[in-house]
Amino acid sequence: SLKELIKESGREPLADFEDMFLHMHGNFFKKLTSINPDFTRSELQLCALLRMNLPTKEIAALLSLSPKTIDQRRYNIRNKLNIDNTENLTTYLIRL
Repeated sequence: SLKELIKESGREPLADFEDMFLHMHGNFFKKLTSINPDFTRSELQLCALLRMNLPTKEIAALLSLSPKTIDQRRYNIRNKLNIDNTENLTTYLIRL
């Protein structure tokens, strides 16, 4: 799993994540903040992890948060993007 790879490398979790993600997915954060400029850094980070199609449990482990906290943040992101619960958030973020 991703968490095990990070542990084995001895690196701080997600230390270079943003730089790597920006390199690979250039305008993603710009698109998100153009929809709503009020995203927090942790929400943007979660959006990136969701776009990578990681499951909630793995994201929670990576960020040292509970799955319930991840679900709450997903809810906040949905509100900021103005999408309802009938649309899959991950699919939306992948298409963005």
